[in-house]
Formats: sequence, C-alpha cells, structure tokens
Amino acid sequence: MTRPDMSSVGLTAHFTAYAWHLLGVPEAHRFATGRGRLLHLVTTPVRKLAPVLGFADPLETLLASRHLLLEHVIRREGDTTFVEIASGLSPRGTAYCTDPDVVFVEVDLPDMSALKRRLVGDAAGVGQHFVEGDATDPALYGALVRLVRDRGLVTVVTEGLNAYLSRAGLESLVRNVADFLRECGGGRFVLDINPADSLLRFGIFGRLVVGAIQTVARFPVTLPVQSGVDGVELLEEAGFTQVQLHDPRSHPACAGRDFSDTRGTVLVLEGRIE
Repeated sequence: MTRPDMSSVGLTAHFTAYAWHLLGVPEAHRFATGRGRLLHLVTTPVRKLAPVLGFADPLETLLASRHLLLEHVIRREGDTTFVEIASGLSPRGTAYCTDPDVVFVEVDLPDMSALKRRLVGDAAGVGQHFVEGDATDPALYGALVRLVRDRGLVTVVTEGLNAYLSRAGLESLVRNVADFLRECGGGRFVLDINPADSLLRFGIFGRLVVGAIQTVARFPVTLPVQSGVDGVELLEEAGFTQVQLHDPRSHPACAGRDFSDTRGTVLVLEGRIE
C-alpha cells in the first residue's frame, strides 16, 4: 500500500486524532499517526504544568468534554443521515457507518480528504462518502444535497473548527448550513464553540495554552464567538429555531465526569431547521 502523504495536513488534526485514540473513541486507532504521538510528547510540559497551577490537563479535558457531549447530542435522536464539516481525522464517519443504514458524508479540503480516504481504506462503510470542499463556499452544498436527498432529517456536525474561523467565516458557515438544511427538508446543526470571554477565567495560563495551540496549528486561534449568548444569537439570526446551548459541566450526558475545569471554554450549540 502507498504510504499516505501527511505533509500538508494540519498538525492539530494529528494531535486531536491521537487524543481520540487515547480516549478510546471507536475507530480512532485508524487515524493515530506518528506525528500525533510526537505532538503529545512535545506538549507534555504544558500539560504537566496545569496541575501545578491548579488546573486539569487542558488539552485532554477540553477534547474529552466536547467529544462526549457532541456524541450524545448527535446520537440522541437516532438519526441515520449525517454530514460532518471539516471532518479532519475524525473517526466518527467510519464508526457510524458500521451500520449499513447510515449515510455519512465527510467534508474537508482536498489534501485532508485524500488522506482520510487512504487511512480508512477497506473499512469504509457502504454509506460513507468523502467530499472535497470549503465549508464557507455556498457552491459546496449543492453536491451535498444530492448525496442526502430523500433521506429525511439531516444532522450536520462540526467539531473543533470554530476557533480557527474569522467571524465572517463562521457566519458564512452557519448561513450555508441553514440554507442546506432547508433544501434538505430540515434537520439539525450541532457544533462546539469556545467563547472568547471564558478564556479570561484562565488568566495567563489560558493565553499560554492558546499560544501553544497556535504554534502547533501554525494558524491563528481567532475565537470568533464572544459568549454562549452570542453563539445562540448567531444561529438564530441565520434562521435556526429551538437553539439549545449545552454545557459539559452540567449536562446529564456527562454525569460521573468532572468537567468543571473547562470553566465554560467548551460549549455545544444545537440548532434546528424545520
């Protein structure tokens, strides 16, 4: 088998995929790369410093809380048609498509999409599709409609994308998804947000973590959502109805796990188009 070319894939994708593998997320082992393992070693000093300063491991805590809560919200209603925007090295599509009734469309930029197809290989499900495109480009969504047409309600999800978009880019994404769901006949948009105001609760350590993420990502962390209220209003202005804000610190799905150290930096939005 030809070895996948990972040179143009963002380092945060490797880090996150390896974190999912360590957390035991189904099918995540397929996307655990040597680069991901190395990044976990390199970031050890920051993660070891956290308990000294009175915090939990920030990267593991933030990744675990958002993934657990997203999975609960996404899977809660038994939907069988999904679109994941900026899917990166997420194992979600491969895990869901072990069910032959599921259609799961994974969208990302060309290099990432090509790598994903190679890593999935023969494990791809019959309903698993890989689409190349930019989520902020309205032209992408016509191809997506053709793949999910007549499948009933559609669930669109994105995980870990919001912090890297400009405000204009995030607004464009939300409008595009709203228009797409209207054309499909309805559905849900589920995404995590990292409110900028919550970073203040971590002081200098929070800025240190953001700086470390920017260094690894080689891309600015913009945090375009100012607060949970701002996130809800963002979806409502695009026409989403019954917008809900979920917090891993208090959500029943996270019972038994202490996510108090997230301090509001991880929230999940769920908006409906009917």
